[in-house]
Amino acid sequence: MGLVNGASDRAGAYLVLSEAAPYVQGRPGPSVPGQEFWEICHDMRQPVAGVLSLAAAALTVPELPSAARRWLEQIVTEAESLAELIEQSLPRDHPGDGAPRIDLGELASEAVTSERLTYRGRLRITAPNRPVLAAVSRVDARRIIANLLSNGTRAAGPDGFVTVQIARVHGDARLVVLDSGPGFARIRPSTGLGTKVIARCLAQCGGQLDYGRSPAGGVRATVRFPLASD
Repeated sequence: MGLVNGASDRAGAYLVLSEAAPYVQGRPGPSVPGQEFWEICHDMRQPVAGVLSLAAAALTVPELPSAARRWLEQIVTEAESLAELIEQSLPRDHPGDGAPRIDLGELASEAVTSERLTYRGRLRITAPNRPVLAAVSRVDARRIIANLLSNGTRAAGPDGFVTVQIARVHGDARLVVLDSGPGFARIRPSTGLGTKVIARCLAQCGGQLDYGRSPAGGVRATVRFPLASD
């Protein structure tokens, strides 16, 4: 019942939090940069909260098949990720409290589980037993990981594989994405938006990204995040 109550509570709390993210006061109209984007994010709140509430209600059905329960729990995870992204994208009167701190392995595992929903190739993750804590925003890190995974799986194709490695190296929280694709700049370019998202999120969280060649001949993308104290 913990996930059920949690999803329902988070749906309501999400709407309350989003209502506390007002538009920039005193600057009306579409002439404000980003105004239309903020309006779209604002209007997405209710559908996302609705998905969380519906999933929570479905999880209360007696004798729910285990497979259905797993899919519903994954729906909750996906909706919560979208809710976090929307919340961060809306302007707020006050920044979040406290320094950011995430379990990089846990977040990467969540992103890998999400990517597996649409990727037919092999996708695995390796991480140490001890949590690797990074001093970065959860939303920024998730967007970086998701876009690197998207690049890797697109390069590797359905017959290839992608490996994600998490480690603590020389004072950094490190994430490595390796693919079996043809190599850097040897696949048809997509929209290019993912590269811009990665660059912006890295700048916001103080991360660094290096590219190299993976052992399988594809790309090795190495991200270094600031390490958080244990």
